[in-house]
Amino acid sequence: MRNYLSRVLLTFVIAGVASVANATVINTLIEIDIADMSAVTFTATGAAPSVDGSDNSTFSGVSLHGIFSDLETSPSGLSGDLRAYGTTENYNIADTLPSGYDLNFWISQGSYETQNFDTGFAAFTGEATLDLTGYSILGAGAFGDIGDDDFSAGAIIGQWAIIDSSASSVPEPGSLALLALGLTGLGFSRRKAS
Repeated sequence: MRNYLSRVLLTFVIAGVASVANATVINTLIEIDIADMSAVTFTATGAAPSVDGSDNSTFSGVSLHGIFSDLETSPSGLSGDLRAYGTTENYNIADTLPSGYDLNFWISQGSYETQNFDTGFAAFTGEATLDLTGYSILGAGAFGDIGDDDFSAGAIIGQWAIIDSSASSVPEPGSLALLALGLTGLGFSRRKAS
C-alpha cells in the first residue's frame, strides 16, 4: 500500500512540474513585446530558422502569419534595424496585404536583396518598432508562423511569439497546488516510512 501511495504522489509531483514548465516548444525567431502599443517592439532572437528558406527575393520580406485577430489595414512607421541575417537593408515597410490578418515586413528601396535563410545561421538581426495602437494584435503568449517572403508566400522558417514585458509571469494557481500536494504527500510518506 505504501509503495502504491508513493507512486501516486510521485505522479502528482511530475504532473505539477510539467504544468509549471509549460512544455510548448517553438522556434521563436522574432519576439514581439506589446508592453507599449504605440511602440510595439519586434526583436530578433538570434535563433536559426527551422528549415532553409525558399530564397524568394521578389519583395525581400517576411510574413508574420495570423498576428491579428481581426482584418486590419496596413500600419505605417516601421523603424529600426530589423533585417534578415546577412543582408544590408533594414525592413522599412509594414503591411497587412493580402489577408489582413498577417503582418508583412519588407524593403522598399528597390534593391530587393536575396534573403538566404539557412539553418546554420541566425534568421534575423536587430530590432524594429511599430505603432499598433488600436490594432487587434493577439495577446501575450500567442505565437504563429513566419513565412520567408511577404504577402503570405514562401517557406515557414520559424515562429513569432508575443510577450508583454510589463506583466509579471506567474504559474497558474492550479499547477502550483498540484505540485505542492504531491510534495507534501511525498514528505508524509517518507516520515511514516522512517
